Amino acid sequence: MYFLIYLTTLFTVVAANSIRFINNGNRTRNLCFYNLVKDDTLYIQFLGLPQTIEKGKELEYPLPNNFRGRFSTLLLNEECNSAHVFGHVRFNNTAGGMTQYTVTSTIEAGENGSKLGISLLSAKPKTGKHEIKGCLTFPCVGADEEKDGLPAGKIPWGRAAENEMWCLIDAPPKR
Repeated sequence: MYFLIYLTTLFTVVAANSIRFINNGNRTRNLCFYNLVKDDTLYIQFLGLPQTIEKGKELEYPLPNNFRGRFSTLLLNEECNSAHVFGHVRFNNTAGGMTQYTVTSTIEAGENGSKLGISLLSAKPKTGKHEIKGCLTFPCVGADEEKDGLPAGKIPWGRAAENEMWCLIDAPPKR
């Protein structure tokens, strides 16, 4: 009996973090996840196979408790390591269990097209609003630069008490 309660509690804790991906574009995308290791200095591929999200659909993706890593979205024929825009999240990362998040880009002005993928990232607020990271057209002030595969630190990370995030994919550019 106690073992069953322990397993139920453990599963609840492990599945407490999630990102809801909203594919607003007209192309099916692959989601690739990377785990942060070696004192926040190196990403390795977290999952062996990318997760597919159909055009115009949403996908809730659970992540382990204390997950620290990044993710990208690519077209179906692209390799995971060819991404240009990344979402970064560190669940339960600070004292008090705050979650940190940001978006980074290696895109130069005028290069959007299929490279875009991730547009916006934020926490799903239980009350009030949270800062949104990313942008509709890259580069922008809402996204940090990549430096050796990590955020360059030119903009502060967003912070939230919640462990539920949302990520908009292929948002239409501002007109």
